[in-house]
Amino acid sequence: MINSPYLRRPVSVRQVMAEVLLAQLPSLAVYVWLFGIGVLVQVALALIGALLAEAAMLKTRGKPLALFLGDLSAVVTAALIGLAFPPIAPWWLVVSASALAIVVAKHLYGGLGQNPFNPAMIAYALMIVSFPALMSQWPGSGQLSAAHQLNLIFGGERILDAITSATPLDA
Repeated sequence: MINSPYLRRPVSVRQVMAEVLLAQLPSLAVYVWLFGIGVLVQVALALIGALLAEAAMLKTRGKPLALFLGDLSAVVTAALIGLAFPPIAPWWLVVSASALAIVVAKHLYGGLGQNPFNPAMIAYALMIVSFPALMSQWPGSGQLSAAHQLNLIFGGERILDAITSATPLDA
């Protein structure tokens, strides 16, 4: 029965997570094309927050850093957060969400595979309840320059009410 079609070779967590990241690349490319460089900045900020929180929790729990940081699960969580949040959300919102996802929704439940809910979506739900105004500021496609997006992400004045609307057909 070793050659049965339903039996597969063992697959590592790292391999599965790498495939998930690979599957996210087309959506990331389209998202950047539509909304600009702010999307890549959000993914990078989420990645920094998630990896720092993961390292801190692993050290606190006495787990080996290289093994668990190398499984790419925190990277997948960060990528999901970076893609789910508005491309002009403040930097601290994305970093906080990443840290909350890793600490609260992943490690407080016991780590990888023990959490009952997706950590990235728990972070999204917490942030949309806590900061609804910031989480609902989405620019129209191609309406903001890269410099303006970076300014908004890193602390610029937020006067964007004219950019958001229910539908582009209103214009």
